[in-house]
Amino acid sequence: MSDRTPAGDKGTADRIEADDGGYWVRLVTKQAMKREGVCMGNCLDSQGYGQHLAGNEEMISSGLWSLRKADGVSYLLVEVRGPGENDLVDEPGEVSVEVTDALGPSNSQPSGWSIRQLRHLVAAFISAGATVGVPLELALVGEDGRTWRPDKAPQDLKDAAAARRKAEEEAKAKATSSYRESAWCNMELQNGAVMALRGEHPRLDTPEEQREALEAAIARMEDQLASGSMMTGVGVETLRRMYRRLEALGGPPVQQGRLSFVMAPGALKSTRLGPGVITP
Repeated sequence: MSDRTPAGDKGTADRIEADDGGYWVRLVTKQAMKREGVCMGNCLDSQGYGQHLAGNEEMISSGLWSLRKADGVSYLLVEVRGPGENDLVDEPGEVSVEVTDALGPSNSQPSGWSIRQLRHLVAAFISAGATVGVPLELALVGEDGRTWRPDKAPQDLKDAAAARRKAEEEAKAKATSSYRESAWCNMELQNGAVMALRGEHPRLDTPEEQREALEAAIARMEDQLASGSMMTGVGVETLRRMYRRLEALGGPPVQQGRLSFVMAPGALKSTRLGPGVITP
């Protein structure tokens, strides 16, 4: 028996039965949230946490859910983010909810019993037509819908969770690498263009080598400008200088399309022209 005072069911909705006479309720009113904070010894009592979630009428929405034992005393507070407010990607016609936080009394880690009761909440959302996301660090969900605390889960679930984490980390690392590579290429492109423009590139000894490098840099910068991935004002001025430098190096006309920049009051227009056309 707990010596904590039950928060009571007033101001709650959507009761869901759990094991051993326990049950879930969604906290609807600010008063219910405050009473929950007193019972659980958390910031719902005094700091106003979660007040913005009060008043939602629909079960499939962002909200706070309280897990209580048969005597009405709360043992787990769960925050759920509803459709359009979570990190899940919905398929057409699909709605989703995501469990984002779950803490026991005084913000303690959830007990094994509490985490096992998550399956009832998950099942209720699924029955209501929603897909449900549960963070791996909070609970592992088996094929039968049972929920386990990560350190107490069967080994096959632990292995599957480890494989999923690894795949997510690899995907994140790949995305980060791709971003850094793109940023590095843009930086190298601009640095290389300036060096070629000044005739200072350490690997370019002859005018022919300088011209070849400058032609390549011009082409890449044109593509960057055309795609909108480079600041227009800086890119235009740099290109004009590069065009003039290219002419100064002599040699045959550049056999590649060029951007012709036409300045109009308050606007900058760009148009692809044919091979060999340079407008400095």
